[in-house]
Formats: sequence, C-alpha cells, structure tokens
Amino acid sequence: MGTDINQWRRQNSDVVNLEVILADGSVMKGEFLQPRDKTLREIFNMPELFIDLDCMMNGPTVIAKSQIQTVRVN
Repeated sequence: MGTDINQWRRQNSDVVNLEVILADGSVMKGEFLQPRDKTLREIFNMPELFIDLDCMMNGPTVIAKSQIQTVRVN
C-alpha cells in the first residue's frame, strides 16, 4: 500500500530543489516533492507540522515547520 501512495505522489508532483534555513542557522539543501495543485506558499501555510525533504547530506529527512526560518528554491 505504501509503495502505491509513493508512486502516486511522484507521478502527481514536481521535484523542486530547496534550500531550507533553520531557526538555529543551519542550512539543508535537497529535493522536495511539490504537488502540482499547490504552491510552496500554500504548502508551508498548511496545518501539517512537518515536511519531507530528500536532503543532499542526510538523505530522507522530516523537518518541523516550526524550525524553518527561510525556504528558497534553487
């Protein structure tokens, strides 16, 4: 079941390269799956508490939105 959901997400999303600056000043860069029907602003204003980032340094990473200071598209 999980594989079907992941396949659906990949087929209905665009890969966006993000630079995420956290509240402590650390920087994470990686790929984010952006659903085609939502803007980044909409995603980051949604009530979900976390985002998934395929971080270049750490691999798949879940980040608490409350710890994000800035998001930039690369």
